[in-house]
Amino acid sequence: MNVPLDIFIGEDARYKEPDASNFYRMIGERYPWLSDNSMVLLKENARRDLLTMMDEETCGRSGAKALDASGRTVDAIAHIKRFLERNPNEYASWYLLGDLLCKMGDAKGGYEAYSRGRDL
Repeated sequence: MNVPLDIFIGEDARYKEPDASNFYRMIGERYPWLSDNSMVLLKENARRDLLTMMDEETCGRSGAKALDASGRTVDAIAHIKRFLERNPNEYASWYLLGDLLCKMGDAKGGYEAYSRGRDL
């Protein structure tokens, strides 16, 4: 089922009200056999798919920022490094890696990442 992207807003793909409620109410009316659990699953999958798509488009930056914002900076570093392995020419991702490494106290690694981004 295609869920319209305009029911989400922001980097964290929050539901935009009343658009999201109206869409899911319409789905419930159109497909009355869907259980409440099915609707919850539909919502969660749509949001997860959008976040994945946004993360791919930003070469890991949106996912890393979300992890860092939730206090999982070590996971954010691992996340952005995985994207940089596949896309080593993404200067903005190198800068974010530099920020995250410096935040964790690895100034040398952070400056190396900044340098790599600047070289690109």
